Amino acid sequence: MELKRNVDENLCEVITDKNMGIHNAEEFKKLLDDAFQNSTKIELDLNSLEDADIAFLQIVYSARKSSKRMNKVFEVRGDYPAFLMKLCETIGFPM
Repeated sequence: MELKRNVDENLCEVITDKNMGIHNAEEFKKLLDDAFQNSTKIELDLNSLEDADIAFLQIVYSARKSSKRMNKVFEVRGDYPAFLMKLCETIGFPM
């Protein structure tokens, strides 16, 4: 996982690992918290994502809600992978 900052544009880009889930949820949450504290726009890059579980989805959903509450922009870069869309559908998770 990686966090890139562009101070001029007040943008933070969070780049996922290939596998996102409970095993790295704490690190992912900390990166997003840092991004929300220091930026007005946060981009989540899913281009390298190959596998994820519900812990990942919960954190992304929470980030979306937090962005609205904090008047910040939270966007996803790249398409949601088919496996992720299927997981959302299976568990009734709105994306």
